[in-house]
Amino acid sequence: MCKAHSVPYLGAVDANSPELVDRAALTDLVVIGGYDGILKKPFLDAPRYGVINTHLGLLPLNRGCCPSLWAQLHGLSQGYTTYLVGEAVDHGPILDLYEAPSLGGLLHTNRHVYDALAEAAVRRFGEALWRLGEGHALKRCEGLEAYHKKGMPNDGWLSFHWSHEFILRFSLALDFAPYLPGRARLQDGSDPWRDRMAQATLAGVGQEIYLAVTQIWADESIATTDPAAVPPRPGTVLELREEE
Repeated sequence: MCKAHSVPYLGAVDANSPELVDRAALTDLVVIGGYDGILKKPFLDAPRYGVINTHLGLLPLNRGCCPSLWAQLHGLSQGYTTYLVGEAVDHGPILDLYEAPSLGGLLHTNRHVYDALAEAAVRRFGEALWRLGEGHALKRCEGLEAYHKKGMPNDGWLSFHWSHEFILRFSLALDFAPYLPGRARLQDGSDPWRDRMAQATLAGVGQEIYLAVTQIWADESIATTDPAAVPPRPGTVLELREEE
């Protein structure tokens, strides 16, 4: 596409290298698209009007990696933020803050959420550029904030100690085609360590999810599988529930 439109294409490069900083200094505005590195001050200060990025999460509450996944997992509103990049990661004056509370939850896979937010961001990007060019006052990036590092929640492992609703939410949040939505380890004493896909219907939810299962449990249902057979894998996802 770049060749067809006579746009120089540099390939995989280090944006913080002296060569790229010098190139950025000859540029009016840099727009980030899919760059997952951290831009340092020399590069950020080089373009005349700065650097713009779109983060598929509401800032500053949902900073860091996989923002749409974490929003879905924690029951937060989905959305994106187009902003002028500052030295702090995913933080800077806001050009466009778009909230989509109807996305995600227990209704959509994270792949669907991501694609819908990306489409909206592209559709509205022209308005954000117009506000920048007109010199409109930008919204401060302030309020409650959290930062998520690289890695999957609970290392991608499901636990059948969780409630039916939370298992479904977890599965949908990790369902990002072509990747599998989650994984679990079940034990039945027969044919261990064989990988297989299993379809499980969650009682009381009425929806089907697909689990990557590392063992076969024969004809036993999830409800009758002994959770003590394999200790739950340690991780970072917790669910707090009041027991009656």
